Amino acid sequence: MNNYIFLGVFLAVSVVFAASGILLGRLFAPYKPNREKSSVYECGVEPIGEAWVPVRMSFYLYALIFVIFDIETVLLLPVLTVYKNMGWIALVDVGIFVGILTVGLWYVWKKGALRWE
Repeated sequence: MNNYIFLGVFLAVSVVFAASGILLGRLFAPYKPNREKSSVYECGVEPIGEAWVPVRMSFYLYALIFVIFDIETVLLLPVLTVYKNMGWIALVDVGIFVGILTVGLWYVWKKGALRWE
């Protein structure tokens, strides 16, 4: 039960710390608006045309694939730190996990989602 109390105190302190930083930033930040500060600035040139530019779907696919493999790394790290205590079960679980992700990577590769054009 002590571990949960420690975790609760840690969570409360982190929330208060983050909230106090935001609150202090809003209270003490200088606010002196004028015409020059409120104008649109983009490399010294007034923007021409619309701000909405269509983005190709391949960029979203790259981002999703990156997130998937990033999560894989995060999920494998705890297993690898306690691998000696878990034995063969951990090895089989990690093998299945990496196998599923490998099949997913192979599928994305064959569909051509990784081709940069």
